Amino acid sequence: GSRFTRYRSHTDGGKYISAKDYETLIDKLYDHYAGLEASRYTLEDIFRPATLWKRDKKTRPVTGKIVHEYCRVWETRLKPEPIVKCPVCELTPSKLRSFFEEVIEREALTYNQVQDIRNVLSYLIKYAIKNGMMEHNILLDVDFADFDYAVSARKSDKIHKTPFPLSKIPEAVEYCDRVLENRSRKKEYPLAFKLAIEVGDRFGELKALKWSDVDLEEGMITVSDQCVPVYEVRDDLTREYK
Repeated sequence: GSRFTRYRSHTDGGKYISAKDYETLIDKLYDHYAGLEASRYTLEDIFRPATLWKRDKKTRPVTGKIVHEYCRVWETRLKPEPIVKCPVCELTPSKLRSFFEEVIEREALTYNQVQDIRNVLSYLIKYAIKNGMMEHNILLDVDFADFDYAVSARKSDKIHKTPFPLSKIPEAVEYCDRVLENRSRKKEYPLAFKLAIEVGDRFGELKALKWSDVDLEEGMITVSDQCVPVYEVRDDLTREYK
């Protein structure tokens, strides 16, 4: 059909969008409708793409474990809050300040817990700025020193974990021996436990052992490596260990 240089928008009360030529008009229409769509995006809308952007950044990339922690903070601290349904372009320092004041008082959050929330909001806002949804990082206008944080539990108040008592080791070894004698039971765990008792290896070191590390003639095991689980975060933000 013919090429037009003027278009009447079906939004904004039928506003006319004009340009000197057809190609420029197409660019203006794209900017107009992309801007309208972007203006409706909420923190809830951009959490997944922003988190994947954070995961895949070439400069200062984050590990899968950190991304998983971001997801945990989102699910427990941010997702239930009304502020995540507010259009990003309508967020203000005042709204953020009110959100933090309310959640700190209601949940009795410590400084470190608030910093976890702040870290997630920080990359969400940076993603929004990168994609033209807002122009300024409003987190920079919030004075986090003014909030009344809950006091962290002192070390003396924390639960003490009792180490496995040395006196129980013979009893545990006897149990492992009974399991090993039972042909229907799996042998990996009792063997690993007995090996850990004999050589004092940690869990990651045991997992990394290879037959080339074992000298049966000399009765010697060489510990040269350890196996550390790696978190991989999928595009749907679920994770798996590798």
